[in-house]
Amino acid sequence: MGKIKIGYDVNLEIPNDFAQVIGCEVVPYNSLDELLNAFNKKELAAAFIPAGTLPYVSNPNIVSQALFRPTQKASLQTNFVSLKEITLEEVKNSSIGRVNKGCTTSFWAPLLCLMEVLPKNTLLNFHNTEGFKDLLFKTADGALGSSMVWNIILELNPTATDKVRQFLKKDGLPTPVIIANSLLPQAMINKINQFKSTDQKTFFNGFQKPDLRALEDFQSAINKAIHHFDIKVE
Repeated sequence: MGKIKIGYDVNLEIPNDFAQVIGCEVVPYNSLDELLNAFNKKELAAAFIPAGTLPYVSNPNIVSQALFRPTQKASLQTNFVSLKEITLEEVKNSSIGRVNKGCTTSFWAPLLCLMEVLPKNTLLNFHNTEGFKDLLFKTADGALGSSMVWNIILELNPTATDKVRQFLKKDGLPTPVIIANSLLPQAMINKINQFKSTDQKTFFNGFQKPDLRALEDFQSAINKAIHHFDIKVE
C-alpha cells in the first residue's frame, strides 16, 4: 500500500518539509475542480484548499487550518486595488480580477465588500488569472480594472504595487483549510495540527485545529453574497 496522498492548490503552496514530517505524499493541482474531483473519488485522503472553496464541497470535514507565516495567525488581509482612481460603486463597471472561483482573498472578499454598496443581482465581470502575482501584474498593467490582492503579494512585489492605488482593505479572512475523508487517520490529523515548518519561504508554515466558529461566520457571509449576487455554486 502506497503513502497516503494529500492534494493541494498550487496557489497556496505547501511547506517543503510537510510530506517528510507528516509521512504522506503531496500532490499539486492547478485546478480546484480537478483537486475536488480527486478528493471526492477518494484518490486523495485530504485536500489543502482555500476557505473560499468550502461552498463547493458537500458537508466538508474540516480537520485543520493553516497558520499564515508572517503573523502566525489563522487570518488574512486583502486590499482592493486599481491602476486608476476608482470608487467601490464604480467597480461594477470594470473588469475584476480573481485567482479562481474558490479564492478567499480575490473572489469572495470583493463580493463581501461589494454587496454592502451594490444593488441585489448586480452583474459583475470577474476574470480568472494565472495566480496571485499574475492578478497583481494584470491590474498594475491596466489589463484588469480592479482586483483584491492578498497583502503579502503586494509586499513581495513592490514595483507593481507602486503602480496601483489601494482604496479598501478587508481583514479577518480565514486561512486555508485541510478537508479530509475516511482515508486520513486520526493520528495523522493530530500530527498535522502540531506541524511547524522550517520553510521560510512558504506562505503557510504551520497548522492548527480549525477555528470552526470563524469558518462558520465566513461561510454565512459567503451565503449572503451568493444570494445577493445570485451566484451559481457548482
